[in-house]
Amino acid sequence: MDWSILVLAAVIVLGAAIISGITGFGFGLVSVPPLLMLLDPAGVLTVTKILTISTSWIVIASAWRELQPRLLLKLLPFSFLGAALGLQLLRIASADAIKIAASAIVVSFALLLLRGLPEREIRHPVLGPIAGFLSGTMSTSTALSGPPIILYFTVSKVPVQAFRATIASYFVLLDLFGMPALIRGDFVTRHDIEIALVMIPFAFVGRWWGSRLSHRFSREQFYRLTLMILVLTGGLGIIASATALL
Repeated sequence: MDWSILVLAAVIVLGAAIISGITGFGFGLVSVPPLLMLLDPAGVLTVTKILTISTSWIVIASAWRELQPRLLLKLLPFSFLGAALGLQLLRIASADAIKIAASAIVVSFALLLLRGLPEREIRHPVLGPIAGFLSGTMSTSTALSGPPIILYFTVSKVPVQAFRATIASYFVLLDLFGMPALIRGDFVTRHDIEIALVMIPFAFVGRWWGSRLSHRFSREQFYRLTLMILVLTGGLGIIASATALL
């Protein structure tokens, strides 16, 4: 393994884990664009899923009493269907196309939230299934399952601690489904698993630290900082991928 790549990946994973420890989401949003500069898309999928499965319990444990199982039941059946479609996209799309798509999703999502969301609560029976399906599709094609679910929870006005526990549990369950599918599709390599194992301590420390900080920072302060990081990392991902295609 290239040690320079490992050091850069460790810094990326640590920062993303701190953010996700505070908010309950954001690990993929922050880590995927820069990791795509170091690893191929399938490798990024493998690494992020292993880290999510192995360390998200820290966030869940800090707010498990607020978990909302009904929300999970609304989302997961449709998410699993979307994940199956996402695997097919991963198989037929070029690596650079996936990189550009992933980075563009991050930037668009961040800019949307920077502009603000409706103040009133929005509820409709189809929102959950649509969010779940889109999230599942993005999970196994770009490793970015978060944006549709974050938007859905936000417009549904899910309370902060319930938001953290439920969305962290959702990501674990979705990745427990997606990881075996990636293995069956021969997308997972020994090299990617080795990198993920090396990254686990950094993800663990970041999640733990972020969970401890979650009660010290106002949500608004860190919210804007996170979005600015997303715009930066996503923009760099688009530039790098577009350059490779030229």
